[in-house]
Amino acid sequence: MAWGFIKWFGYIYKVAKSVGFSFGQKRNKSKPKALARCVSGNPSDIPNALLIALALATIKVKQITYIIAILFSVSVYGQKFSKSDFVKTDWFVNNENGAFMKSDTLKFIKYSNKALDDEYIEYKEYELKYLGHGYFVELDFKRGRKMNYRFRVDNSATGFDFKKYKWNFDKKTSIISIYQDGEIMMKIKPIERKIIKIESRLAKDNGLLETTEITFLRIK
Repeated sequence: MAWGFIKWFGYIYKVAKSVGFSFGQKRNKSKPKALARCVSGNPSDIPNALLIALALATIKVKQITYIIAILFSVSVYGQKFSKSDFVKTDWFVNNENGAFMKSDTLKFIKYSNKALDDEYIEYKEYELKYLGHGYFVELDFKRGRKMNYRFRVDNSATGFDFKKYKWNFDKKTSIISIYQDGEIMMKIKPIERKIIKIESRLAKDNGLLETTEITFLRIK
């Protein structure tokens, strides 16, 4: 299969050059002869060859650069994730204007800094300062595929959802599936992990806190 693909790509390359797609080289002025050498002699090959070649010949340099940038970004985002990155962890996610269920990409910010000496809060991360608003979702990935799901409104009023939530991590694809009352609610795939700085909600803390931000791509 691989050799067949290489031969096919070579065929397209030759045809494209025959109609003026230079691939950064000087154009071949003898287009008819070059095109004749590219086809097998079967008249039905000529229209297909011309269509493919003309399509390639119309590609702009800017478009090629854009495609290369996409491929590069895929390789950059090829980080490894495992179930241990999520089990027994808590996160918050932007939900302004219902973004949690609408956005193609989601940024999960981890609650990493325990407020051990404060009886009123569990974590120090100040969501309002980081997001710039108080609309977000809190997700707790528990053991046994259990999950706690909460949403906050205006950073103070908390909406409690009494439905049963579960999560599952696919080892082969790294896709996380979230279920609501046994029905699939969403599928998301982690693509990038980075360390970020975030303000503390405790005034006595000096400087910024460190935590993890993971970018997810929505699959469903």
